[in-house]
Amino acid sequence: MRMTPELSEQDNDPKLYFIEQPDIVPVRDDPPLYILREDFPLLWRGRLIVVPALFMSNGASIPRFLWSVTGFLPDGLVRAAALVHDFLYANGGVIHVRPNFTRKEADELFHEVCIECGVPERRALAWYYAVRIFGGRHWGA
Repeated sequence: MRMTPELSEQDNDPKLYFIEQPDIVPVRDDPPLYILREDFPLLWRGRLIVVPALFMSNGASIPRFLWSVTGFLPDGLVRAAALVHDFLYANGGVIHVRPNFTRKEADELFHEVCIECGVPERRALAWYYAVRIFGGRHWGA
């Protein structure tokens, strides 16, 4: 499903909406770092999240040697999920919407966006558990 400009936080549809994959460009390769070229809006569970242009993301914190094992590509299908997840983690869930996001909600959003973008359910679930188990040290960092 795609977000239309008319959608706002007042829409209580529990589904996920966004326009398209975010417009990110690589800044460096190792470790990976990407910059967002324009605002990226996403509506999730009635909460409108806008990742601002120029936000920098590592694409996900999965070590490069695990990319082939997990099927992960930071600029592939997971691009939107990683960007929004990084934005929420960088801000400890405290962004421009209320109520603030919990870490668990940020991880659930990551999982749902992965699936919406075409990541197979089993792989998206593996990534979800990876961020649940190993992501805590990055929350609010």
